[in-house]
Amino acid sequence: TVATPDVSVTLITDQVTEAGLLVAGKEQVLGKFDFFASNSQAIVTKLNVGVNTAASVATTTALNQEVSQIRLYDSGGALLASGVPLGGNDGDAGSVRFENVNGIFTIPTNSTKRVEIRALLNGIDPLGNGAVPSSLAIYIGSDDFEAIQGSATDTTLTNAALAGNLKRMYQSIPTVTVAAPSSSVLTIGEVELLKFTIAADANGDIEWSKIEATVTVSGATLTADSVKLR
Repeated sequence: TVATPDVSVTLITDQVTEAGLLVAGKEQVLGKFDFFASNSQAIVTKLNVGVNTAASVATTTALNQEVSQIRLYDSGGALLASGVPLGGNDGDAGSVRFENVNGIFTIPTNSTKRVEIRALLNGIDPLGNGAVPSSLAIYIGSDDFEAIQGSATDTTLTNAALAGNLKRMYQSIPTVTVAAPSSSVLTIGEVELLKFTIAADANGDIEWSKIEATVTVSGATLTADSVKLR
């Protein structure tokens, strides 16, 4: 008797998936998911993956101009599958129904297979006729799933209908690097508290219009409205 695989999925949260900004015109990580197979090995032959403008599972045509491909990678960076999100006004809009009779990926018995999902994003059209700055999140759908082992088939993905973190796509994004101040000794008068640099992505310049700093004082006093940027 061939045991029927039982596959479940879990959203992974780390520094990459928590990052909220995406750069247009590049391949960007949208989410990571762990697939676990109990009872037996599972060869996943069907998987529904999509993008939405909110951190929820729903079809949308709103990202037709922004996302050109959805790609699946294993934890080692090997490409497992890629597809173009459907753009019609139907129940599949914004999703890719991955299917491979030989298996998209295999999950060993009572083990986990990590899958990283990336999107190839289009560049932002400055005239607003194509891709525009947008919010997007990746999701794993609960329908159209299949995992097999021999003659046994599992068509229910436990914990599916699972969305990743909501991210925002821009033409260029800032990278802030913090450096140690020139001295750690505080004296009377003006002292340097923090040094940092802001770099723009190669896609374009960034205009920085507002910055907010929180200062905590202990055993000293700080004159109101005396914080300066130089």
